[in-house]
Amino acid sequence: MALEVGSAVPSLDKLLQHDWGLDKTVKDKLWSLEAKLSSMHDFLDDVSSMPPGQLEWSVMLMAREVRELYRAIETRLHSFIARIDSTKDTFLPL
Repeated sequence: MALEVGSAVPSLDKLLQHDWGLDKTVKDKLWSLEAKLSSMHDFLDDVSSMPPGQLEWSVMLMAREVRELYRAIETRLHSFIARIDSTKDTFLPL
């Protein structure tokens, strides 16, 4: 089981490094999301380092679901960051 994930956490770091005028609650939730994504990545890394014959079926299913969720979050983060980058020099009407 190859590990093919990993850019969501750096993407979230990039998002958190900029001051977007986010409310403290939003920033706290982003930090929480970063911690959860790191845990997901660690789980997938652990699973990928084990020989497939030693994995229980339930662990393989869980790893697949976690990988799909991680990729979905990663895709949305990249889209959001691209959207922010494309509008960072423009003013949006209030």
